Amino acid sequence: MVARSSPPETNAGQEPRRAGGTQVREADRGELVARHDGARVRLDPVRGRATFAALRRSGRRARSGPVGVHYEPALPADQSRRVAYSVPRRVGRATERNRCRRRLREVAREVVPQVPPGAYLIGVEPGVRNVSFQELRRRVTEAMQRASGVGEP
Repeated sequence: MVARSSPPETNAGQEPRRAGGTQVREADRGELVARHDGARVRLDPVRGRATFAALRRSGRRARSGPVGVHYEPALPADQSRRVAYSVPRRVGRATERNRCRRRLREVAREVVPQVPPGAYLIGVEPGVRNVSFQELRRRVTEAMQRASGVGEP
């Protein structure tokens, strides 16, 4: 007979833990929240086939190097910023594509407060693998602002 230990105690007020001892972040619960200068800006994922179709049909797009952005403005009552990422297989194996997606997500959290509400589809080409993080941030910022019309008269 094997002696069993009592279940682990829960730590009140702390983040829930996953098996293996890692903590669950807000992003793991489906809530992507961008912080910029103390303000919280909600960064929602793009959901639904209709939204993706509208993004693809949208004439509001811009490119900057290996980064392309499609933009669909939000309805006046909706102030959310929804972001989707398109990383094709040409970028590399799954681990390289996932790394690229993580980098894009981090850049989007920084850039989102500077652009108007709406849905954004950020796509990349294989050349993105050789781009530094600072260069990627600059390219994504430029493409998102041009696609959404920020800074235009």
